[in-house]
Amino acid sequence: MIKFVDMFSGIGGFREGLTRAGGFTCVGHCEIDKYANRSYNALFDTKGEWFIEDARKADPCTMPDFQLLCGGFPCQTFSIAGTRKGFGDPRGTLFFELARLAEARKPSYLLFENVPYVQKCINHVMYTNQICIVPPKNSGARLFLLCSTVHNMFLLAKG
Repeated sequence: MIKFVDMFSGIGGFREGLTRAGGFTCVGHCEIDKYANRSYNALFDTKGEWFIEDARKADPCTMPDFQLLCGGFPCQTFSIAGTRKGFGDPRGTLFFELARLAEARKPSYLLFENVPYVQKCINHVMYTNQICIVPPKNSGARLFLLCSTVHNMFLLAKG
């Protein structure tokens, strides 16, 4: 059973998908929007799980053990419908909260979701030999990044 933490959880898209896939157990989540979090708690049994409202305040030392860190960090700053300021917008820098937690906890896997433009921004903060790109199938305007922490390097794939 792979334990995961659901960052920027919204109403639980990652959790629902991983639950349906089988072999995954959620041990905590993070969501700043009170209405989304209320829905998340109504949809899933979260009693006794780790929770933090604001990812910037997440202390890696207080997080439970997990092998997979999930996160659909805010897309507005990367979206074609937004300003495309990327990391120049405070919402865009929330990606670095995932990186901070991953660096501190070193989970075996990372699974992130955003719009395709984020790939250009991530290319500027990672070496190109750390990124593996696989074209998505029927994903529309979404980008999924599957990362494996191998030898302290991230291997990213979209698909």
